[in-house]
Amino acid sequence: MTLANTTITVLRGTGTDGYGDPVDLDATVYSRIPASILEATSNRRRPVEGRTDNAKTQICRIFRPTIELRRDDRIRDDRSGAVYTVDDEPGQRNNVGLNSVRVNLRRVT
Repeated sequence: MTLANTTITVLRGTGTDGYGDPVDLDATVYSRIPASILEATSNRRRPVEGRTDNAKTQICRIFRPTIELRRDDRIRDDRSGAVYTVDDEPGQRNNVGLNSVRVNLRRVT
């Protein structure tokens, strides 16, 4: 069982700046959502070079199963102010009972 260690704000939306370049609009979709953001380390082996790298990733577990997340949504940690991007679509949900939403994150700020 995991406990919430922060609250998060989910940001969504893109647009273009005056030069036509894509920019994030940071439109708030959800705010003050209890969640847990934890760092995980995974070992990746490079067979050609014969070495193993340690990659750090973040895992977010949201305790409101009704939250709809999309790939490339941004999550702002309300406690630290760090911003992460959602790397993948949330996994399949349990049809029998309510459970938490789990996604892999990548820190962008």
